[in-house]
Amino acid sequence: MISIGNTKANGKEFETGHIVGSQNMSLGTIRERYVELAPDTTYITVCSHGLRSVKAEHILKEKGFKKVYNGGAWSDLQKSLEKK
Repeated sequence: MISIGNTKANGKEFETGHIVGSQNMSLGTIRERYVELAPDTTYITVCSHGLRSVKAEHILKEKGFKKVYNGGAWSDLQKSLEKK
């Protein structure tokens, strides 16, 4: 199973695009909210430009998550998903 941890700062940004079933978790809260996530699940972090998603990936890995990948900018990830 793949969960998308969206690091977008506000709900409006999340509404502009995300994978159905993804969870909106801002970078500002991820250090506290990571306990809501299952450590054995695969996560892909995304945001609008890719910088916050890199930071979120590193934070989750610091917290012991092994299957965390940076999806980068949502627009780029969306294009990749549409090709498949």
